[in-house]
Order: sequence, then structure tokens, then C-alpha cells
Amino acid sequence: MELWAASEPYAPGEVLVRFRDGIFTESGDVERHEAGVVRAALEAAKVRLVRWYPSVKVHRARLAGARSVEEAVAASTANDALAFFSNYGVQSVHVAAPGVNIVGTAPGDGYETGSGTSAATAFVSGAAALVLSRNPSMTPSEVKHRLLRTADVSPLLDKILSRGRLNVFRALTEAPSGPFIYRIIPEKAPHGAWVTLRGAAFGSTSGAVVFAGNVQGEVAFWSDEKIVVTVPQGALSGDVRVRSAQGESPPVWFEVSEAPPGVALRFAEVRAEAGQKPLLILSNPTDQPAFVTVRLMESTTQDLTLKTLTLSPRQKRFLWLEDLVPSTPPPSLLVECLAETFVGAAVVSVTDDYQRLIAFPPMVKW
Repeated sequence: MELWAASEPYAPGEVLVRFRDGIFTESGDVERHEAGVVRAALEAAKVRLVRWYPSVKVHRARLAGARSVEEAVAASTANDALAFFSNYGVQSVHVAAPGVNIVGTAPGDGYETGSGTSAATAFVSGAAALVLSRNPSMTPSEVKHRLLRTADVSPLLDKILSRGRLNVFRALTEAPSGPFIYRIIPEKAPHGAWVTLRGAAFGSTSGAVVFAGNVQGEVAFWSDEKIVVTVPQGALSGDVRVRSAQGESPPVWFEVSEAPPGVALRFAEVRAEAGQKPLLILSNPTDQPAFVTVRLMESTTQDLTLKTLTLSPRQKRFLWLEDLVPSTPPPSLLVECLAETFVGAAVVSVTDDYQRLIAFPPMVKW
């Protein structure tokens, strides 16, 4: 079995290491694990410890030949809200489970109450084992999406992919099938913009994404869990559906907005030499928030990744590009930054010790 549940990656103070078939997590202060097996594992896997909200994908710790299905878990409260300490991410954290005031065993044959994403992850791991015990022929991906699709949706969990809290009873008694959209990212965009549909059971063969107004978007990328499509001319605000050989998905609301004036910065053939890592630097020099869409196209697989983020006034953001793409090491990339207002962007390749830096020239389009 290659389905691994991880404490919502990668909250402050948590260590994550990917091995050949999955993920091993160890929670607590990094300083407490400077010696012993965890330190050895970290050194062997060349893992960078990060403190980052919201969560990012952890492709950087992948070893050669690693293949697994990951399910990142957030901690929820008794009111189905995100715990204050929990990490989040609409594309990187998948489902929530109870993680506040959980009773567990303690040294000395006792019990104690504690909170943390480690407790939440245990619930999801147990649920996955129960589902598999009843359905031994299910694949890891099918188990993962059974848990996500049967979760109880809460408006207080809008910062995670499924918007849901684990429901073990539903996971064991329901068997949803056919295409399903968890969310459209972003949920509002103009005609001609790229949007990402994250979901399940889209199938490996490209189908159609139908917008309100009964118009189809041009598909740029299609996989079983992700579709990248353009908002077609003639599309209206309303329901979006996926049609494929697997059937038709339930509708998800999408808002078509007016196209704002803006700026596009493109960086072609971004790649890192041996011992270096590509880094995207974004800057908002204005006194107003800036909304930026980062588009990454891999040269070899043509996989397309979209990331939307908000820059506060005068804020700078640093994004390791290898954390945003599924290939490890990342191939040559086309990097595009789209913003409604003026922003600064730079792509550089840096060594681990930051002693050597190579800058990639941008192409700017107003």
C-alpha cells in the first residue's frame, strides 16, 4: 500500500522525509531531533526544513524512483473550523480531521489531552486502513479520493482542497464514482484566462470542460486529478461541469469577471545547473495589495501548474520553483507572472550557500 497521510505539510517545527514508497513524519521541535535516526534520514534525503504558511508541495525530498500517493491532513476543531495552529493550502492540503483536545496515551501507562496535526493524521490513516480492509482491490488513489469525496464540507475549512472534515462512516458506506470537481482555482477570472480544476476521476483521456452558456474551454492539460483550461469567450458566471468517458461531474460555481489591465512577465528556459535551485522573487512596490498568478509550463511533460497568491503592500515573496512542479529534478520551465497591477518579478538560480547567482532575463508585456 502506497497511500501515506502526512501532518498538513509542513507546519513550523515539523520534519518530513519522503522514502521510497511514501512519507514518514516526525512532529515536534526540530532541535529535539538533531541527533539519531531523524538527523541521519534528513542528511540522506537532503531535505530542507521549512516553516511556511500556506503549505507547499514537498517534491524536494523525493528520492530516485519514489512513487506514492500523498494525502496531507489539516487539524480541525469541534466546530469543524481550521485549528489555529494548522497549516492550509487549497491545492496542497487535502482534508481535515479532529486535532484539538484529543485524548491519547502518555508515558507511565496514562492518558493525556493534546492538540496537533499528528492526531488528525492518525484518524485519516486509520480511516484509509478501514476502507482498504473492506475494499482490498482499491488503488491508493481511489482510497485517497474516497476519503476526500465523503468528507463533510464546512465553510470554515475553505482553505483546504476538499473543504471537508473526515467522515469515517460515510467513507465506509458510500462509494462515489465518476468525475468530481473539488474546486476551481481561481474561482473568478476573465475570458481567456487559465484556470485549474482540481478533482478526481477525470480520466486519463481528455474530455470537455463545459462552462455556463454551454461553451467549452480549450484544454491545455488533462490528468485524472487536474485539468488546466481557458475560460472561453461566451462563458457566463454559473455552473461548470467536466464531461469525460467516466461520466459528468456535479456542477461547481465559477464567476466570469471583466478582464483587468495588467502586466505579464515571462521567463523562458528556466533551468538550474547542478548544485543550484531556481528561485522566483516577487515584489509589490505599491501601497495596495497585488494579486498575482504564477504559471509554470514544463518543457518535457508539458505539465502546467498555476499558483495564485496575494502580495501585501510593500511585500516580497520567495518561491522555490522545484516546490511547485511535480517533476524532480524540475526540467526546463517557462515561468509566467500575471498581475492586474504593477509587480516586480525576478527568476534566479542560486547555490545552497547563496554564494553564486544566475539571473534569467524577463520578457515584459503590458
